[in-house]
Amino acid sequence: YHRTLTSVLKRVGTSNVALVSILRGSFDFMLPCTIDENGLCVLPGKSAGDMLRLESELGRPIAGRRIGDLLVGDEERAALVAYMRNTLRQAEGHESFSGVTLSTQGEWTSGHLPPVAQVLNCRMACGGDAGRGAQPKSIQCAVHLSVVPNSSFSL
Repeated sequence: YHRTLTSVLKRVGTSNVALVSILRGSFDFMLPCTIDENGLCVLPGKSAGDMLRLESELGRPIAGRRIGDLLVGDEERAALVAYMRNTLRQAEGHESFSGVTLSTQGEWTSGHLPPVAQVLNCRMACGGDAGRGAQPKSIQCAVHLSVVPNSSFSL
């Protein structure tokens, strides 16, 4: 039993590493976030890995910040909130994705596939806060949000 379980865990772990490798090859930054009580995406409180690289690009700290706080202007923030609500609604539309797994043969083990990650094109402010006055310098970015139910992360 122990050998079988160990073998299965190695295969699943290898699949997860492969999927993360594909994502890292496709995106400049991969940042975990949690949804707060207001339904807004909050970055971890400690900067590490890709967060440090994004902080360098933006020229300001981002740890513990809401992603919306990084955007330029209220219109961009409203678009992000709508985008997040739609993504969460899609994820809640199915019973549960906690039982969905991808086999090493590339087959899903459940009848319901997770929703496809959507994209939101927006601008992140460089330097100080994206304030209400003059437009700060910004970088164009594409945000892809994917929901992982009952997930946790560690830094």
